[in-house]
Amino acid sequence: MKRLLLLSAVVIGIAAFAASVSWRRASADTTATGTDAPDEPITGSPSVPNPGSETVRHDPFTPYDNGGSAAAWSYDQLTTGEKSAADAAAHGPNWAAIHNAFGDAVAERSQGAAAAAAANQLNLSDLSTQGVIP
Repeated sequence: MKRLLLLSAVVIGIAAFAASVSWRRASADTTATGTDAPDEPITGSPSVPNPGSETVRHDPFTPYDNGGSAAAWSYDQLTTGEKSAADAAAHGPNWAAIHNAFGDAVAERSQGAAAAAAANQLNLSDLSTQGVIP
């Protein structure tokens, strides 16, 4: 029994010594070189290399422009098969409820994305360590 206890103490001592040596070596290798880069601002006005070439972001809750009434097809211009497909889609499920559900889901996800972006800008990757309950 004494031998087992002595052997265990020796193994634990060797493991502790090896861990401390490897930790000291790793921390010595990660010293600063004296050429630290300055902090880059991540808020404020964005840098645009070619003003006027920006892409306008489409509001996801509005329909796309189809070019006006001249570009839209009328029901009379459809073939018989296309008319039956249009009739089946028009009298199908409750499209308003489906679209509203997707709109609610997008709005909920966008709030989470905005919160994550704000936390990222503040360098708070894990709010649970900051005492904040998300």
